[in-house]
Amino acid sequence: MPRGGPSASFNAELPFAQQRDVANLLQTARPQAAGSLLGAAQNIGGLGSSLLGSGISAIYGATQAGRDIISQQQQAQAAAAARGNAIGGGLFDLVNKYGMPLLDKVLKGGLGGGGGGVLSTGGIDSGVGPGY
Repeated sequence: MPRGGPSASFNAELPFAQQRDVANLLQTARPQAAGSLLGAAQNIGGLGSSLLGSGISAIYGATQAGRDIISQQQQAQAAAAARGNAIGGGLFDLVNKYGMPLLDKVLKGGLGGGGGGVLSTGGIDSGVGPGY
């Protein structure tokens, strides 16, 4: 028997005892780690699902806003086309009814002799030259 230390049988069993302790530790830690890992995966899955839902809502909202803008633009374009048709139809009727010389006179010089037409300067001399 040695004087100051463990017995020879204890020293002989020491590597096996360490191996047994490590095996016991791993047997208890593995199931706990698996449960924690499952919980972490479920949390990440919940976050991903939440983010996906938020993304879909944002896309739907943006798409709806885009549809609203397009609808407003189409309505404005239809109104402008209707105004253009009315103006064009009116000018066409004038040309058919009175002829082009009268329309030229209205656009360039007016009918009554005192004022300018739509395309005139309104009697103001710009000094640039004739007709400007």
